Amino acid sequence: MKRVIAVCLTVYSSLTFAADMSFSNAYIPLMPPASMAYAAYMSISNASEQPRKVVGVSAEGFAMADIHKSMIKDGVVSMELVHELNVPAGETITLVPGGIHVMLMKPDAAFMKGDTVTIQFMFADGEVAKVEATLGRLN
Repeated sequence: MKRVIAVCLTVYSSLTFAADMSFSNAYIPLMPPASMAYAAYMSISNASEQPRKVVGVSAEGFAMADIHKSMIKDGVVSMELVHELNVPAGETITLVPGGIHVMLMKPDAAFMKGDTVTIQFMFADGEVAKVEATLGRLN
């Protein structure tokens, strides 16, 4: 048991949290129970004097999570994988329907209104930020 605690403390202490980043209004619209894909939306603010770059995302309860950008080309709606999401210094970006969003795929179970999902953002410098997104519409 002591060995497990020591390993957990070592892993936890190796994470650096992105204190200069803040997340607000994080929500995931409700989907039909059999849905294999959800999307998360929110505002991401960078209070630092340096631009920040999100290079990865994961979400508890989902097999896969990516950042996508919706677009219309020649009248056809499609999505494109976003490999790096830049958050300029001192600015806020907003993930919205029809634009940039976190795509959540292959849920482990059905979600209900009011459930929360922890989404973890990984930054290029190794820092990590976690945000709780609530299932349901933003009020």
